[in-house]
Amino acid sequence: MKYFSTWGIFASLGFIFFLPFPYFLISFWSDLLKALFNPICEGILATIQPDMRYLGIESDSAGMWIWLGLISVFAASITLIFFRRIKLSKVYNWHYATVAYFLAFILIKYGFDKLLLNQFYFPEPNILHTRVGQMDKSLLYWSSMGSSPVYSIFSGLVEIIPGILLLFRRTRAFAGFIAMLAFTNVLAINIGFNVDVKLLSSVLLFMSIYISFPFLVLIKRLIISPNQFTRMSLKPRVIKDYKWYSGIKVLLIFLLLVEVIGPFTLKSENIYLEELAGTYLVEVYGEDFKQVPKYIHLHSKGYLIVEYYNDFMEDYEMKINADFIQLRKGQEVNELKYIREGDVLVLTSNSENSMLFFRGRKMNNELLPLSQNRFQWVAY
Repeated sequence: MKYFSTWGIFASLGFIFFLPFPYFLISFWSDLLKALFNPICEGILATIQPDMRYLGIESDSAGMWIWLGLISVFAASITLIFFRRIKLSKVYNWHYATVAYFLAFILIKYGFDKLLLNQFYFPEPNILHTRVGQMDKSLLYWSSMGSSPVYSIFSGLVEIIPGILLLFRRTRAFAGFIAMLAFTNVLAINIGFNVDVKLLSSVLLFMSIYISFPFLVLIKRLIISPNQFTRMSLKPRVIKDYKWYSGIKVLLIFLLLVEVIGPFTLKSENIYLEELAGTYLVEVYGEDFKQVPKYIHLHSKGYLIVEYYNDFMEDYEMKINADFIQLRKGQEVNELKYIREGDVLVLTSNSENSMLFFRGRKMNNELLPLSQNRFQWVAY
């Protein structure tokens, strides 16, 4: 039992400190970890599954599973060396606090992403015009959540509140219980809609169960012996009150807030793309198209997407300035002039002949049923 507990401590710490998470303040750490683990994980995958493409240590990729296996094996090796020397009573409270702070960071970060409509954002033009039957479940779920700012804000608060409570010892176990319910819901969504973060959400759920264990014990005692339940209370796991402990806690909370809020300060919108983004009904088109185009979608993240009448879509990376639109497809790069007159957009090739790429009229996507913020207490 002691061996398994010691392994659990090392494995969870390995997961926390060696997860190549895209941090804001220490972005170099993620790059360093990927440089360290990617060659190893790719080599292992090439050995056991030569035909499988390596996608890096991302989401539920094979690389992520191999990385987790490496962390587990490393933790087992460290445990074999130290488990007879280590005293769990001395490290348990520090480990408990570390896991709690990590969960707090994840909850607050993704809670703010939802609160500020950064995770579940309104569907892009090409998604608005995609038939429901042609979407996979994860995209359908993401688009549905993005169409409801009220629910997105609510789900953000559901994560932010326990995240804040995890930062304080007296509310930590109860917050872990709330986090456990939240991560259970997240895991159920990821499984039900096949969202590719099942592995991460599973680990976070186990961590939240660990943090909530004292509260679960309290509930068990209340159910089994309600008559004997008088003034039982949760005893916070206390770390010896070193003089510098409070200072470190304040510093960690400050860094956590900067890490969460910092990415929002770097966002810069392309004013030209912001003006042009949307869906254009093609009225005239040039000879470059393989089929008859129906719509041209200008994606706010920098993509031009051609939708044909057979519902097939072809996308190009797009850069835009005051005069030109640059399109990239693999190694092929094309530069187009654009003219906008009211709701009409004309793209022509940037050459002496100025061949027409397309002429389209912007559609008002705000008139689509999904764009309507309708609400009523009484159905009619």
